Amino acid sequence: MKLRQLLLLLLRMLIVLALVLGFARPTCRSHATGASSTRAKTTAVLILDNSSSMGRRASGHTLFEQAAGIAAELTNAFQPGDEVYLATTTDTSMELSHIAFHDFALLKKQIRELPLDARATRFDNALAFSERLLASSYSINKELYLIADLQRSGFSPDSTRKRPAGIRRYALPVYDQSLNNLSCHRVQLSSAILQKDKLLEGVVSVRNTGDIRQANRLVQIFINGKQVAQSAVHLDPGAGVDLRWNCVLDQTGFLSGYAQLEEDDWREDNRSYFSFTVAENIRVGLTGAETTDGYFLQTGLRPDANRPSPFLIEPVKQDQLALQPVEAYDVVILCNVAALSPETVDWLMRFVDSGKGLMLVLGSQLDLQSYNQGLNSRLGLPLFREIIGSSDNQQTSFSLGKADLQHPIFSGLFEPENAHLGNPTFHFAVICQATPSMSPVIQYSSGDPFLYEVRRASGAILVYTTGFDDRLTDLPYRALFAPLIHRSVTYLNSAGRFVTAPAVTGDALRFLLPAAWLDKTLLMQRPDQSLERVLLNTHGSAGPAIEYSHTDQIGVYRLMASERTVHQWAVNLPEQEMDLQTVDSGILKSYYDLHLLEAAGSVAETVRRQRIGREWWRYFLLAGLALLLVEMALYYEKSEE
Repeated sequence: MKLRQLLLLLLRMLIVLALVLGFARPTCRSHATGASSTRAKTTAVLILDNSSSMGRRASGHTLFEQAAGIAAELTNAFQPGDEVYLATTTDTSMELSHIAFHDFALLKKQIRELPLDARATRFDNALAFSERLLASSYSINKELYLIADLQRSGFSPDSTRKRPAGIRRYALPVYDQSLNNLSCHRVQLSSAILQKDKLLEGVVSVRNTGDIRQANRLVQIFINGKQVAQSAVHLDPGAGVDLRWNCVLDQTGFLSGYAQLEEDDWREDNRSYFSFTVAENIRVGLTGAETTDGYFLQTGLRPDANRPSPFLIEPVKQDQLALQPVEAYDVVILCNVAALSPETVDWLMRFVDSGKGLMLVLGSQLDLQSYNQGLNSRLGLPLFREIIGSSDNQQTSFSLGKADLQHPIFSGLFEPENAHLGNPTFHFAVICQATPSMSPVIQYSSGDPFLYEVRRASGAILVYTTGFDDRLTDLPYRALFAPLIHRSVTYLNSAGRFVTAPAVTGDALRFLLPAAWLDKTLLMQRPDQSLERVLLNTHGSAGPAIEYSHTDQIGVYRLMASERTVHQWAVNLPEQEMDLQTVDSGILKSYYDLHLLEAAGSVAETVRRQRIGREWWRYFLLAGLALLLVEMALYYEKSEE
């Protein structure tokens, strides 16, 4: 009896304790960093991954649509008086990222209207920017939410970086369970000489970045909207292939194209753009046209004066060359010019550095010392050591030896297995000092170079170490002469200059503007055909130039003046954006203090639990109710007795 009374007393004490604890609403926090107060003001930053990789489709929706939905639902976790910022992983400089939202309906609208951006993912930049915003806030609760596919290539872990304390950081991952995807990584043109009615060759790189085997998937090549080639690929997951293609060029001017893959789960990586220019005419400035060497050279370039020719030859004297604008010529030829003034050397240096071509035909008038001290030293050309033979000494005789038949000059000239340069005889040659910068194209039988190439910046220099005077060689009468000279000038016009250097989204596009366009209104035509005004920088060390940085779309950008294209660029996705592997969760925690939130139900409810921890009041009230029932049972049992 006494034991039962003690048991009833204990039960009643436990009931009171359970009810008190239940009404006290105790919680257990998930982690201690930046513990939140449910009633204090909160400042939060939502980082939404709007990079191109978020365009992948999963379950009928893109990852970006899913991420935007999570971000919109997350706004329900905030209360009146809270402030929320919206940042992206591609551009933290935009005005939207600096606006604190208190109207969450407006915030949801901005989230829905946020577009995908083709620039590379920069998680570190976005996190650092968000932490600076939160560090400047006076709110007690500071929260950071990263909603992304957590692409490994977007992170650059730095163990030395210290992160501000007092901020609760969460990562809400958006994944695709399975991916059916081929990526078009790049297109490269392998033809060094671009001419109308000639063969254009290229290579397109395709990779299977998904986890499903791809069979008979079509790859098509388009130039100016016209399909010119196609092929089929078969690739296992993770495998890649380089496909070679070719077509005949039937147009001149500014041309652009792209490689196109069939549609799959990620459309944005199905195209890779390229651009190039095919010159209708080649403007040749010829110094030394009055010499015999110059006569034979002009005859080789234009054997029939009555027939159309791509070469527009303008004779120009050596002392007048430096007075011409650099853009006046595509190729300059110095033909048996004895010596060059310092002003001419400076002009030729600017000419080559601007991406143009220079050809030297050394002749009997050559002053070795003048060239070595001037042009050769300034342009990095091999020094001329000595002269062998002369126009008066026919006893010195030598012929051609080995040739680099893989050089673009010989492309299409003859088949390598049937290559035969003939047996021209030479009585004069300039011997050069061999250097690593010199690439021999054709050698004499002695091993010394007859024709060699030197590359400088984006320009090219070809040097013939003999003259074309028929007293020095019988080459002008050989079948090799005309096509060799023709191909040399065409190569100098094309080499590295008419295939635009590859660019990726986020790159700044730069162009030195010719004098003819300085007084024109400059516009940049973007891939979506919209136009933006471009400002001219006249204070650059290299001369007047434009720089355009708003490259957030893939495609072709065209610099326009008076409705004419001045220059163009092909801009593609960064290759790192096509690496779809996910970062390890350990890196997120150790380097970024980011805690993964896998929301099984309501995102807002998950966040609320993270803020205040797990609530135990329900369990205490249920325990109190259960104890009350036990107490009642014991009490009534006692009454019956």
